[in-house]
Amino acid sequence: MSKYTIMLQTPRKPKAGTNADVEARILGTHGASAWRVLDLPNVDDREQGSQDYYKLEFDDSFGDITGLELRVKKADEVGPEWLLETAYICRVSSRQLYKLPYNQWINPTSHTNWVFARLTSVQPEVLNESAFAVTNQFLW
Repeated sequence: MSKYTIMLQTPRKPKAGTNADVEARILGTHGASAWRVLDLPNVDDREQGSQDYYKLEFDDSFGDITGLELRVKKADEVGPEWLLETAYICRVSSRQLYKLPYNQWINPTSHTNWVFARLTSVQPEVLNESAFAVTNQFLW
């Protein structure tokens, strides 16, 4: 198992935040990781203008990172839509930080059915050490 940090950035725009249930898996050159729930205990995460850091462990069998897949469903009727600006994935051991811009609304329509959002790039941007100067919340 290896340590990863996923950061989700919600822009500071009206009604951009959500109370929806969100799960994520990392996409790689050899498949995908297991799904993990993204929820910060005692924090109202994914709100307008937020940057939420999720520290998770994954089996590295998925290979080199190529993207991120999210699945979202309604948790309640308050703020179900969500405007996801950018996601970041940090492989903590190698201090590699991948930036995956999205800039789209995700609109879950059901409490039981997932809506999927795939953030991929032919070549995810790998940020260097200077990117960590802004925040060390990626590392743990």
